[in-house]
Amino acid sequence: MSLPLIAASLALLASTAAGQTADPPPAGAVDPPPAHEPEPASPISLAFSLRYESDYFFRGIAQRTDSFNLQPAASVSFKLLEQDDFSLSILGGVWNNFSDDKAPGAVGSFREHWYEADLYAGAAIALDRFTLSAVYTWYLSPSSDFTAYDDITTTLSYNDAGLWDDDERFAINPWVSLAVETRNAAAGPDSGVWLGLGLKPTINFGETPLGAFALSFPLGVGLGLDDYYQRADGSSDTFGYFEAGVSASFTLSDHLGPAAPTLDLGLRHLWLEGMTEEANSDDDSEFVFTVGLTWAF
Repeated sequence: MSLPLIAASLALLASTAAGQTADPPPAGAVDPPPAHEPEPASPISLAFSLRYESDYFFRGIAQRTDSFNLQPAASVSFKLLEQDDFSLSILGGVWNNFSDDKAPGAVGSFREHWYEADLYAGAAIALDRFTLSAVYTWYLSPSSDFTAYDDITTTLSYNDAGLWDDDERFAINPWVSLAVETRNAAAGPDSGVWLGLGLKPTINFGETPLGAFALSFPLGVGLGLDDYYQRADGSSDTFGYFEAGVSASFTLSDHLGPAAPTLDLGLRHLWLEGMTEEANSDDDSEFVFTVGLTWAF
């Protein structure tokens, strides 16, 4: 359910050869060695992640709070076409949330903790600094805690790294996302439309004793354009939430090899109002702590 996971599914890269004559050539007649030609990058990218969240909110709506939330995920992308500043990729994956809360109506000791299992598939187009993706997601609950629903989410993001400094250490990373529910709903009786707007200002500090280090300050707002933040009685609100946070990222490859994970630590604060506040036991404020590992290949 998270955008960062879909975005992480779009990247990857990868030895050399030499020859020798039987007899040494005369002095001064040695040709320069041929230029090394790197192997082409694989069109397939894989990512695996394991994340803990102190509270699980989806677009500002409380799902599992004050509980242990473990979120394993896997994604794959395949680059169909790449030419100059243009590329076209297809992608897919699975995302899960396991909670120590026991959901009423669950069957079996394992499934009662398996709150959510999402499957998604889509495509992404990258042109210069812009990336446009469209992803269809099936939201399922193995614990039978909520009714399954689907949506299609379109996201436009802009990579402004290098516009502010020559070494690309700072970027604002704006994005806008539109989700249209196509079957049932995340909240309320009617399918709705959600709009998300955000920034992710990031400072890349480069190599440190712990690995490559980056610090981010994500900001986001969620709005219900049509019945998204809807109550059981059919009434709905436009404003869903505003969030602000800080996250630190360490890439540990220099210490553990090329298959080493990226470690992420984050803390964000959500401001809720109306329907989202009511869904959070009438609490209009929530802090969420996250820690996660991501392996990309």
